[in-house]
Amino acid sequence: MPGIIRGCVGCGQEDDHPRHVIANGDTSIPFHMDCHAATGCDICRAQIADADGVQGDELRTHLIALGEEARNG
Repeated sequence: MPGIIRGCVGCGQEDDHPRHVIANGDTSIPFHMDCHAATGCDICRAQIADADGVQGDELRTHLIALGEEARNG
């Protein structure tokens, strides 16, 4: 399912892969979750901790599954 194409300030790649977007006033700063985890973001580290290094669509699938597990607990 294609999403919004955005750049990542961490690596510069433009795609629709999962991001952690930081709101900074009127500006938003998008990072791929793995790029942001590499800068020390604890939120991103926790989200991708058991993702076995997958990226892109595979990471999206992993995150969706985590949400479903949480809802179906």
